Amino acid sequence: MTAILDCVTVFIKKAVMISLHIAPYWICGIATGAAIIQVFSVEKIKKSRFLYGFTGIFAGAFLGVVSPVGLYGALPISGALAAAGIPVSTIFSYLISTPLINPNLFIYTAGVFGY
Repeated sequence: MTAILDCVTVFIKKAVMISLHIAPYWICGIATGAAIIQVFSVEKIKKSRFLYGFTGIFAGAFLGVVSPVGLYGALPISGALAAAGIPVSTIFSYLISTPLINPNLFIYTAGVFGY
């Protein structure tokens, strides 16, 4: 019984530690998503032809490449983009490209190699 209790205690401690580590990124993502909704009106987005079709996919991928947000910050941003009426294809290309190509990873890699 104590082994199970120890496992549960360790699990709770690790879950709290991971949640505290992710919290700043998540809060930043929520704030960015709220700013996107305030800056870009739904009418402007629906009138924009740039976000639909192949150009929308490339726009979402480019936004994901240049944004220094990790996956935990990208999820609330993508929710805000969906609420603003941006097409699903654009949002998914953003979600796929954000964690794969992150500018912070390039900086870390350059630091590891001594550049």
